[in-house]
Amino acid sequence: MKKLVVTLLALAALLATSALAQVPDKPVNIYIGGGLSVPTGTFDDGWKVGFHGSGRVGYAVAPKVEIMGGIDYHSFPLDDKGTTGIEGGTFSAVLFGGDVKINLGVPAMSANPFLFGGLGIASISISDIEISGFPILEGDSETDLFIEAGAGVKFNRFFIQVKYVSVFTEGDDVTSIPFTVGVKF
Repeated sequence: MKKLVVTLLALAALLATSALAQVPDKPVNIYIGGGLSVPTGTFDDGWKVGFHGSGRVGYAVAPKVEIMGGIDYHSFPLDDKGTTGIEGGTFSAVLFGGDVKINLGVPAMSANPFLFGGLGIASISISDIEISGFPILEGDSETDLFIEAGAGVKFNRFFIQVKYVSVFTEGDDVTSIPFTVGVKF
């Protein structure tokens, strides 16, 4: 019985030492990035390629798993199909959400791939649309749920990623594919 207790204590100490050795040196990370956002699906019918900016705070809960919270801003100009005199009509979205990020690479490698996915709340709006100073559509806004999933590669402090975002609106879902280049602090 004494051998069993000593063996179990030694095993517990070994596991605890191993677990402590796997805790990242810097568990909190800040990510800032931006790039192009490409409208997809039915959203592609009325909007041009736009831009976005993103900020995230991540907390490493395991050696290859990080929980992240953040905010994104997306802006898409109206695709006026060459009609002259059209003003306004910008579609914008502010996304507040959380993601789970899984690092697939080895920390010693210079290029580390990762996958991520999450959900949150999106505040979307469309500005007024006018033709030659006359209003033809009054702007509107709403708040909806969104989901996102993506992949990327981290190079030391820099990263590139692509993701799919779907905002569940009352009509057709608003979907886009943002391409992001950023830096990790």
